[in-house]
This record gives sequence, structure tokens and C-alpha cells, in this order.
Amino acid sequence: MSQKKPCLVTLHIVSWLRKLPLYPRLLLIFCSLLIFSTGSITLFNQAGYTRELENSAVQYRAVLVRNALYKLQQQKESLEDVLEPLLQNQTLLTALHATPTGTETASLQEDNHQTIEQILLTARKKNNGIRALLLIADGDVFGVSANSESAAGPVVRD
Repeated sequence: MSQKKPCLVTLHIVSWLRKLPLYPRLLLIFCSLLIFSTGSITLFNQAGYTRELENSAVQYRAVLVRNALYKLQQQKESLEDVLEPLLQNQTLLTALHATPTGTETASLQEDNHQTIEQILLTARKKNNGIRALLLIADGDVFGVSANSESAAGPVVRD
């Protein structure tokens, strides 16, 4: 029987390894086996790792969205609790719907604006979580902000 001749590259590698002392040769073989096994395991399991990372990211985003929704619902409920007395305030509703006629127009309109702004200012002061209130009605804008202690005067816009 004829034996196969080994490849020239293989012979060169084997002769180079035989020139090395025993411990460096064992260290080199051990490191190469460790790198090869780790690399092959990583390549075979990469799809599973990727799928697991994507699932955990999706779950994390879903939790963030649920928390944001819960926080928004809490804020909405607290604002509704603040606005409900304002919407039922007869003085405010009367001042908003008053249409002065005759010579009293300017002074009555100014009194109505001051009444509305006072009610808004009182509502803002009662609730520290509110920084500003803005009421828009029939072309008039009434606003009270946190950095002013007095009412912020009406602004008429088109």
C-alpha cells in the first residue's frame, strides 16, 4: 500500500512545533483549542442570543410605555379634579358669558376680565402642581402663570 504524502504546509507547521519546548507547545495548543471552541459555540448560538436580546428589549419598552400611560392617567385625573370646580363656578360662567351693552361696556368688560383672572389665580394657588392656567373663550385668552403673583391680563387674538 502506498501512503499519502502529507502536505508541505503541514510538514512545515509540525516541524516548527517540534522545535518549541514542551510547555510553550502545550500552552499554544490549549489556547488554540479554547479559542476554537469558544468561537464555534458563539457562532452556533448567536441567533438564540440575538432573539433573547430583542425579546427583552421589546418587553422593556412595553413596561416603559405602560408606566408612561399610568403616569399620564394620574396627571389627567388630578387635573380633572382641579378643573371640575372651575367648570361649575357660576361666577366664572357668568363673567365669561356676559355681553355688556351700552355705556357700561368697557368697565363691565374689565370687571369680568379681572373676576376671571382672580378665579384662575386662586385655582392655581390652591394647587401647587399647576404652573399656569390658560382659559380661551370667544376670542379672549385669560392666563395666569406661576411666576406672576397677580393675574396676567387678557390677550385678545383673532
